[in-house]
Amino acid sequence: MRKPGGFMGFETAILYRKYGLRELEMYRYELVFPESITPLDSLGAVVIYGQYPDGEGGCDKGTVIYPMDNYTYYNNIDRIKEYAGQKGIEYVDTYLSNE
Repeated sequence: MRKPGGFMGFETAILYRKYGLRELEMYRYELVFPESITPLDSLGAVVIYGQYPDGEGGCDKGTVIYPMDNYTYYNNIDRIKEYAGQKGIEYVDTYLSNE
C-alpha cells in the first residue's frame, strides 16, 4: 500500500501486489489522505485511518475498512463487522468494486 498520489487534484491511496520484480495495482481508494494503513490479510481487508473530504470543502478524520481482496473480504463480512465493533470503527459498506 502506498500513501496518496494526486491525479488531477484527487488524492488516492493505492494497493499494489508484487509479482516478481513488477508491482501491479490491485485497488485504488479514492479521496483519502491516509495517516496509517493496517492490512488485515486473513480478512481480505485494509483499515485506513486518515482524513476524508466532508463534502463542504474541508476534511474529517476517521477510520474506514476497505476490501483488499473482494473474494476474501465478502466471505468474511461478519468477522469484519465484528472486528469493526471491537475496535470502535463504524462499519459502512459504501465501497464500490474496482472490477
